[in-house]
Amino acid sequence: MPVTFTLKTDDGQMDVVSCQPNGAGPWPAVILYMDAMGIRPDFIGMAERLAAMGFVVAVPNLFYRSGPQPPVDPVRFVQPGPERDRVFALIQSITHAMVMRDTEAVLAYLDSMPTVKGPSVGTL
Repeated sequence: MPVTFTLKTDDGQMDVVSCQPNGAGPWPAVILYMDAMGIRPDFIGMAERLAAMGFVVAVPNLFYRSGPQPPVDPVRFVQPGPERDRVFALIQSITHAMVMRDTEAVLAYLDSMPTVKGPSVGTL
């Protein structure tokens, strides 16, 4: 069952979706990075499948700095126009340094969880 929560970062409050297997654990952890279209039901489904295989999964919303966003319409995204422009602006709003700071926050969260078997964490 996915759980959404927020993590404090240097840049604000990042929302994260997390899934884990049933039981006490501990399990290995995976950070599942979203693609350009952000967190959506397909990504949550991937996180649930990974959890069912025995992983604690964290899916950070890397676009949190831009505030709440409507879901990306994939049909409109592939065509020139306002939806594509909006998504490209979101992509351009983050840098590698920002993603690394966000990753540090997610790693600290995973490290604090008794259900996570560390210290290695996979990424996808």
